[in-house]
Amino acid sequence: GTRVPVFFVRELGGDVSSSDVSTHFVWPLWKAESALAYANAFPDEMASDAKAWKQSEDELHLRLPGVQHFPA
Repeated sequence: GTRVPVFFVRELGGDVSSSDVSTHFVWPLWKAESALAYANAFPDEMASDAKAWKQSEDELHLRLPGVQHFPA
């Protein structure tokens, strides 16, 4: 029901709680618990997704040298 990749949840930090995730993304607690459970169950997938995201971001910087990243 959201478009936030699960690996983003992992990007918040290793010891992040479901309550912290819920607050950060303004999600119900059950959704944050589900995302953390999935991320913990599939660490290789999380690493692969994070790597692919980083490569995409690097390609964007090569194509648009002046682009700047800012947290939203």
